[in-house]
Amino acid sequence: MLSKEEKLIRSLSAIKQVLSADLGVEYIRIEVELEDNLKESFNCIEEIEKHIVNYVNGSQPLKFEELHKDMWIWDKQYKSFLKVIGFYGFDIHVKSGVGIYEYDYYIKFEKNRFYARQIEE
Repeated sequence: MLSKEEKLIRSLSAIKQVLSADLGVEYIRIEVELEDNLKESFNCIEEIEKHIVNYVNGSQPLKFEELHKDMWIWDKQYKSFLKVIGFYGFDIHVKSGVGIYEYDYYIKFEKNRFYARQIEE
């Protein structure tokens, strides 16, 4: 069975193939009117590709070297987001909770536990 990430990559590849091979379209440029009569244009295919790459990369577990202060990470073990506030050796100083229920603690780095986005299992 294909993962969500593999389905996204294959879908984008199929769409790009249909557009370029069947229709001769290499890019789709759109122009958006912003406030103060400013306009911004971008290639839709490139934007979709960037978001898919970010999604797929976020599905990979983080390495210790990729962690940095003020980064939000998903803890797969406890199914919650944590804010990295520092390091002590290979321990990560994190903050969790909201408002008066906010607390911080140290957690040992473990492979395949922390992600850049929420992971469904």
